[in-house]
Amino acid sequence: MTIEDHIRTSETLTASRASWDSWWESLMDHFLPSRSYRGRAAGDAPAATTFDRIYDTTGMEACEGLANMLTARLSPVGERWVSYSPPSPFDQDEEISAWYRECSNIILKELLSSNYYTERAEANLDKAGLGTSCLYVQRGKKRLFHHKHIDLGTFNFREDEEGMPSEFYYEPEMTAYEIKAKFPAPLPEKIAAACANNEEKHSKKFKILHYVGPNPDYNDQKLESKYKKFVSRWISLEDKKDLDIKGFDAFPYEVSRMQKWTSVDQWGLAPGRKAMPDIHQANWLQHLSDLAAELIIRPRTLTLANQVGQINYRSGGSTVVTAEAAAAGLPKEWLHNGRPDFAEARLTTKQDSIKRMFLQPLWQPYSEITRDVTAYEVSARERQSLTQAVPILARHETDSQPIHARYFGIALQAGILPPVPRKLVDQTGPDIPDPIARSESRIAKMIRDSENQDFAEFAQQLAGVAQLSPDVLDEIDLAAGIREVAKSRNLPAGTIRAEQAVIELRSSREQQQEQAGAMEAMDMGAGAAQKASQVDPAALQELAGLTA
Repeated sequence: MTIEDHIRTSETLTASRASWDSWWESLMDHFLPSRSYRGRAAGDAPAATTFDRIYDTTGMEACEGLANMLTARLSPVGERWVSYSPPSPFDQDEEISAWYRECSNIILKELLSSNYYTERAEANLDKAGLGTSCLYVQRGKKRLFHHKHIDLGTFNFREDEEGMPSEFYYEPEMTAYEIKAKFPAPLPEKIAAACANNEEKHSKKFKILHYVGPNPDYNDQKLESKYKKFVSRWISLEDKKDLDIKGFDAFPYEVSRMQKWTSVDQWGLAPGRKAMPDIHQANWLQHLSDLAAELIIRPRTLTLANQVGQINYRSGGSTVVTAEAAAAGLPKEWLHNGRPDFAEARLTTKQDSIKRMFLQPLWQPYSEITRDVTAYEVSARERQSLTQAVPILARHETDSQPIHARYFGIALQAGILPPVPRKLVDQTGPDIPDPIARSESRIAKMIRDSENQDFAEFAQQLAGVAQLSPDVLDEIDLAAGIREVAKSRNLPAGTIRAEQAVIELRSSREQQQEQAGAMEAMDMGAGAAQKASQVDPAALQELAGLTA
């Protein structure tokens, strides 16, 4: 495709996104007001009146609560929240599987020293409040991985037949100085001129278009950048010229959704969109409650027209009234009997509805408990909340596959991973298969712990039956069950012995037992012979005579 083709495609996708832009702006106003100025003129500071229209903050609190839950439960800092496994059929090989697991542990250590967690937290705010988030991954200069959260409203993307992003258009604005630092020379004429001007190089901004999509020249037998699976093309919209063209082994953008709006629309459905009727009413009811409270604190006053301005409202102040006013009982409070209690009851109903839309049981599982409860009841509540977490975890694992393939490729190129198993290279050649990322987050572990508990309960029942009929143990491969439970716990590499090592260990143990048995038999034979040699022959003859 030519530069003009990419520009036209980007403009078409932006135009088709117009209705979503309007919705996102409305959602930002109510749930993420700190971002509601995005999409306006670049460089504008947030308006001082951004929060002035918000009377009830339940929406903002619920949005941040869900976003914090996504960060703390799906990718907690300092924990092993993901594990790699090889694609089929290599997942049946224990050595190859162990190598992929060790690769994931190394990559997690690199992520800990990068800006992943700060940018992920920003992306999760978009995901919780707006329904769609985007994270860009590139190889860093100071650290192995560098991440950038991409603002909603600045990018478009297309999906392939499997629902995964396949083409991406991102339109940032960059200063001439930033462009010069990022892209190789020579730069287009207008940008180069701005770089030469000390006043313009830090202030003048240029619109840039970044396209990532399938490479028509892809060749897995060639290692040059231009033959990579995906092509990356940076274009200056001002000059309509290329800034940089390179290739990627894996898609560098992760687009994640809470839910999909429809099966034919790629954008995500935000909890806030479903909660919008309640948030409007809660905001209005909170405003009414504030007005009612103000009337109670500062009530209206009824007085004679000729005494307007003569009433002293200060604490301890005195007001002299006319005889006419005194006869009429004036001044007096007037029309101050509002019903804030009724508004509060309705407001609580709306606030609870908003919290449920934002999956409050996941991030405040004990908020409704007002009494002492047992540990069993706490565990039961946690299990019940998992039903809401399952679709979130499934969507997260699906959407995050490209970004983990990107990590894997960068780590391979950097040479920080252990040597690739020879048997894997012999079957795949230099193109090592991308890993399948499996969540090891707290939510995933809680779900698998539920499955493991079923196995533990079955094992206890089996132990009771085996006391009556030991032969029943022949029906169950307990070692295989224990191995699966250990794998589901994502134990460190080396903790679980390879199956061949277990076979050799058992064979060695059997040989030792056989040798010990043979030695014991020899010892018993030697002992019997020694005892026989010590018997008195005369005593044997006497015994023989008694038995004759």
